[in-house]
Amino acid sequence: MEAVAAADALDADYTVIAGDFNCSDNSAVHRFLCGEQSLLGHDAYCFDLAESYAARTGIPPEPTLDFRQNPRFGVIDPPNTLESNRRFDRILLANPYPKPAPVLCSFGLFGRTVSECTQLAPSDHWGVYACLSF
Repeated sequence: MEAVAAADALDADYTVIAGDFNCSDNSAVHRFLCGEQSLLGHDAYCFDLAESYAARTGIPPEPTLDFRQNPRFGVIDPPNTLESNRRFDRILLANPYPKPAPVLCSFGLFGRTVSECTQLAPSDHWGVYACLSF
């Protein structure tokens, strides 16, 4: 994993990878980053913070691309789109071993409301945030 290798070269204590991955939870990209499959003989081991938070709280990760609730797409009545709501946006933390792992205090979504100024939704995806205590 280039991001982790680059961080190791800089002697970073923690590496966070965040963004719109444009892939589902069962994709090869997600499986590779979370250590569930190798890629060309290389391994990665990151924690998906939404999954970590779900395991601790029992609250399943929510979709970040929501075709039925996001006002960016307008009101679809009836909601007849064939698209499935998916979780494409992630925050991953590379396993910091032997450094201590931070505490995941909270995880959630933001940007679900229409701006009063522009009357627009901020994005076609909800944003993700995580609060970590180091």
